[in-house]
Amino acid sequence: MRSMTLHSKPRLWSTLALVIISIVGSLLLFSKTASPTKLSDSSDSPVVATVGNHSITLLEAEHQIALPLYQLEQQRSQLLLYAVQHLIDAELLRTEATRTGKTVEQLMGTPPASLRSDSSHSIDSQQPIFDTTKSLSERRQAMIVALRRQIPIQLDLPRITEPVLAISTDDDPSTGPAAAPVTIVEFSDFQCPFCKRSAGVIKEVLRAYGEKVRFVYRDYPAPNHIHAKQAAEAAQCAAAQGKFWAYHDLLFEHQQTGAGWDFNRLAQEASLDMAAFSPCLDTHEYASEVGGDLRDALNVGVTSTPTFFINGRPLIGAKSFEEFKLLIDTALAKPS
Repeated sequence: MRSMTLHSKPRLWSTLALVIISIVGSLLLFSKTASPTKLSDSSDSPVVATVGNHSITLLEAEHQIALPLYQLEQQRSQLLLYAVQHLIDAELLRTEATRTGKTVEQLMGTPPASLRSDSSHSIDSQQPIFDTTKSLSERRQAMIVALRRQIPIQLDLPRITEPVLAISTDDDPSTGPAAAPVTIVEFSDFQCPFCKRSAGVIKEVLRAYGEKVRFVYRDYPAPNHIHAKQAAEAAQCAAAQGKFWAYHDLLFEHQQTGAGWDFNRLAQEASLDMAAFSPCLDTHEYASEVGGDLRDALNVGVTSTPTFFINGRPLIGAKSFEEFKLLIDTALAKPS
């Protein structure tokens, strides 16, 4: 991996700034006009704005964008990890060079600077230098791997604490007991390949935890997926006949990149009453339901699918069973 130069830092912060502006703009555009949720400990938070006699605290502002702030913290954590690993590699090579009485370049067998900077070579004569550069990179990586096995290394980067958000389950399709100690809410898109992958992991989670977990499916049809909104409406029409999960599985099973579905054929395969299903889909009976899910997702800062909330704690992207297990076990370990 290439090291981060000083010139790349302004570009990095510019990118992060654009991300923040974009996310906050979306939140403000779709935020509800009702009064913000009262926070019990906001009285100790610094005041960042006043409107007439009303004070707005820093805690209230952070609560408004808790999820995007968490995502930015995740990005920061990844950058820090990359920087630390780079520094570790450099220190391993420096230590080994000192031990053997060499410079790092001598340790790696790097060609002399005069050869590396000579621009008089023809294009044909450059090929051996390119090959040498590649072999140096491979040799460096092999040496780092060997040194990491020999020298103990301990990482102590701070762990990011996930925010706990109030996520409504609305009246959306769910499986598992309502009184389960753990509730997983997913905002998903039937045209999203990562959501399709996650559907299998969720089934594994439900098999493993049984009555301890309730799973709720909510819609987030992304605007770049032109068939996703109609698919979500079709699934709601199936839900009206008690066949949501069968139709849900068929939509993911027959998902094709860039293509839609034959919704009526899937309905027949799910043994739905076509006399009820077809007009339900044609009249967009559940368009407002799907739109409501999307608004709720945007209000809490969801920007991609799949996004899960495990007892309010976010888990973003197509994650493994082990990553779900970590949050679920943590939630189960807490006293009710």
